[in-house]
Amino acid sequence: MPLAWLARVRREARSVDQLLVMLVLYRQCLMRRSKTVSLPNAELRELGISRQTKYRALAELEEAGALIKEPWNGRSVQVTLHWFP
Repeated sequence: MPLAWLARVRREARSVDQLLVMLVLYRQCLMRRSKTVSLPNAELRELGISRQTKYRALAELEEAGALIKEPWNGRSVQVTLHWFP
C-alpha cells in the first residue's frame, strides 16, 4: 500500500478500529478492483471488530470524507472509498 495513502488515513483515524476498517476496505477494493465494495461483518469480526464498532467507524470516516456508505436492503453495507490511490 502506498505510504502517502497510509499517512492520510493515519491523520484522520481516531482509533485503531477505524484504521483497521480502512485497511480492510482498501484490501477489498484491491481484490474486487473496484472503489465500491461490500463490507461483511464476518471479516471484521476476525479482527475483533463488532458490527456496532464497524458502523460507528464508517460514520466517522464518512464525516471525514473518506467514503460513502449505502445501506443495501439487509445485506452488507456498500461502501465507496474516496481515498483510493
